[in-house]
Amino acid sequence: MRNNQSYRRLALLILVPPLLVIFLCVVLLTPRINDFFNSPAYPDYLWWLRVTRELSDKGYPVHDVTVSENETLGFRDIDIQIGNLMKGEQRRSYELVKDVHSIVMDTFINDSSQPEPVDMITVMIIDYSSGSYTVSVDYGTVRKFYAAEISEQEYFKNWSYPENTPGITPP
Repeated sequence: MRNNQSYRRLALLILVPPLLVIFLCVVLLTPRINDFFNSPAYPDYLWWLRVTRELSDKGYPVHDVTVSENETLGFRDIDIQIGNLMKGEQRRSYELVKDVHSIVMDTFINDSSQPEPVDMITVMIIDYSSGSYTVSVDYGTVRKFYAAEISEQEYFKNWSYPENTPGITPP
């Protein structure tokens, strides 16, 4: 009889602390998790997950995708860091950036939980043979191009990129 009581005490001593920790985590984290799901960051999170998945499905090595906001300047940006290889073959920068823009536009438009629009799309191309560089375009220009409101030349003219960027000119 006495042996049974010591086993019960030992079981309580072993089980109570983890159960108490789990209870406290649920009580303390539930409001924060709820706040995240109700915040504007949640649709952004879902959007960058879709962009990452689409790029990965096409065979691109995706290093990072983030949606960020500079509240002091009132500026939102989607930043995509991607390798220039697609299924082992090196892609021209121009075609890669156009492909990334297409995916950004498609994943933004076709979403039930709509993220807020961004002001700029920044693509950092990691060229495994010669380093990395950044191509930036304002979101409005990309939207107009994919809505057939501007020509490809006008679209490309608004790109911001470093001089002597390999493969950046349109075909």
